[in-house]
Order: sequence, then structure tokens, then C-alpha cells
Amino acid sequence: MSATPEPATRERLRAIIAEILEMEVTEDDVDSSFHQDLGVSSLEKVAIVTRVENEFSVTLTDAEAAAMTSLRSAAELLSDRGVR
Repeated sequence: MSATPEPATRERLRAIIAEILEMEVTEDDVDSSFHQDLGVSSLEKVAIVTRVENEFSVTLTDAEAAAMTSLRSAAELLSDRGVR
């Protein structure tokens, strides 16, 4: 079961994704698929994962990185890992 992400965590993630994609990412995009809805390329996904690891001081497994498919899934993953 996924823990409820902190609003500050979700906001930090939103800002990271918006900066990398060079586009506005809003709360309406929380469930948008990185690939299908936001058009994230494989290189952009690597950049997102790397920034998340650096910003939140975590190391993600390949499976965790692959499971990060939306803003919500990324926030829940970090929350499950105890990131605040």
C-alpha cells in the first residue's frame, strides 16, 4: 500500500519535471503518463530519475525508475521510501 505523499514532495517533483520538460506541469497533470501524455523521451526520463535521486538523496533501482510513470507514481514511490 502506498503512503500518502507530502504536498511539498509532490511540488518539488512537479518543479523538477517542469524544468526538465521546459513546460508547465500543473496539478491537473498529476496522473498524466510521462511518455504518453507528456511526451517524455527516454533521455528526459533518465534526466528526471537522476534529478530525483540527487534532489531527494535516494538511489532508485531500475525497477523503481521504470515504475515512475507519472507525477503521482513518483511521489508515492518516494513516500513509500520514507522521503519527506
